[in-house]
Amino acid sequence: MLTAASILAEVAGSGGFETDRHFASWAGVSPLDASSGKQERHRLNRGGNRQANRAIHLMITTQLAQKGQAHHYVNRRITEDGKTKREAIRAAKRYAARRIWKILKTHGLT
Repeated sequence: MLTAASILAEVAGSGGFETDRHFASWAGVSPLDASSGKQERHRLNRGGNRQANRAIHLMITTQLAQKGQAHHYVNRRITEDGKTKREAIRAAKRYAARRIWKILKTHGLT
């Protein structure tokens, strides 16, 4: 509950977001391209709103520990897509940001 409140508090003065990409970039959970040659990789975005990023990270790590939705998502990305655990967690944070943005948009908060 506190995590949701902290995200709402951070979003309150932002002016809204047109797309989930804008929200993810603002929160610092959008992956940055770090590819070289044939190797396609993404790295952690160190920019954005650090408090929102922390809240999303806390949400994902809690779900991983409690075997919630993020746990199943991360395991699926590891087995099906061959991602490392860190890459799968990064993808889960982006997925969570997309879901949060949809909820905010549904309730007219963005």
